[in-house]
Amino acid sequence: MYQKKINSMTLAAIFAAIYIIMSALSLAFPFLDTIILIIMPIFATYYSARFNLKEIILFNITTVLLCFLVTISDPFFSLLYIFPTLFVGDIFGLLYKKKVPYYTSFFILAITFVFTNLFSYYFTKIIYDIDLLKEIFKNAGFIRDFSLSFLLLFSMVEAFISQTLVREELKKFHFETVVEPTIPTYSYIINIILIILSVCFVKLFVNLYLCLFVLVLSTSSFSIIKFFKKIKYKSVFFIILGICLVLGAIPIIYYQRYSYLPLIILALILILQIVYLCQILYNYSMKSQTKIEKRDDK
Repeated sequence: MYQKKINSMTLAAIFAAIYIIMSALSLAFPFLDTIILIIMPIFATYYSARFNLKEIILFNITTVLLCFLVTISDPFFSLLYIFPTLFVGDIFGLLYKKKVPYYTSFFILAITFVFTNLFSYYFTKIIYDIDLLKEIFKNAGFIRDFSLSFLLLFSMVEAFISQTLVREELKKFHFETVVEPTIPTYSYIINIILIILSVCFVKLFVNLYLCLFVLVLSTSSFSIIKFFKKIKYKSVFFIILGICLVLGAIPIIYYQRYSYLPLIILALILILQIVYLCQILYNYSMKSQTKIEKRDDK
């Protein structure tokens, strides 16, 4: 126990030193900010995967305070860059510790990046009086209708890059990733709920509706691929997929005027999710019935 505590303190000191060095360098070379956001969660992930919650919290507080002292010329740097990387790393490490499967952890990580990006966006807007979306797009219509969709896609790209890098690095320390052998049953239920929610927001809040549409496309991609593998006439599938992509792209081109068209894609996905869910429930009931019959025979 004592040896483990020494190890945790030593590792915390080493990782905190790395954060401090990267913080100091990023002030001199601003392009390193992106590297911090993507690569630095590796250290927090490894630490949180190995040690308990108390040690993780102490490591986070110590690292943020030390980085704050180093970057005192820009006092909000630690909250804007260091805190999000620690938070993402902690979540990812806990997912490893709990052996959460690969695809499930990816979407949890993506949602985590959504929250950290929202935090960074509003923090920058309040403290520095800079609207990042206006600076990037300079298009009020796009920001009004597609800012949440952009945020989700950007967060998914961040999650994919971060997860890929962290996964490869943790393999060196014998941290193996658990991969789902089959699509989890709860994913179908979540997809059905998301589709219902997206339909509810189609007229109330187009921005959120299109964001949920993108999320449904992402979370249901595994069941769509599963369906594709079973289909006999794959050319027909590609034609249907092409039509769906065109219909989904129309709102991006024409904004709100054709925002109802993705509902066609959502309807097809909803049918697919319900069919697979019913199949799983039927197979489960048949297995239960078979077990009961075998028990009665004995």
